Amino acid sequence: MQFNVSQLLKEPIGAVRDYELAENIDQLDPELNVLGPLVGRLKLIRIHSGILARADLSRQQK
Repeated sequence: MQFNVSQLLKEPIGAVRDYELAENIDQLDPELNVLGPLVGRLKLIRIHSGILARADLSRQQK
């Protein structure tokens, strides 16, 4: 998954982008034995030195 952060980098410090995720990750590694998608929330925060990413993610595994 990729996120275009070019506009966020132009915004003032403290600007935030929130995303809800439901991404299929079964092709990353065949040994994962994943039952469902990677789900959760991602928050991108503009900070002085760039962007801080914070996430709360989960997935089911066999």
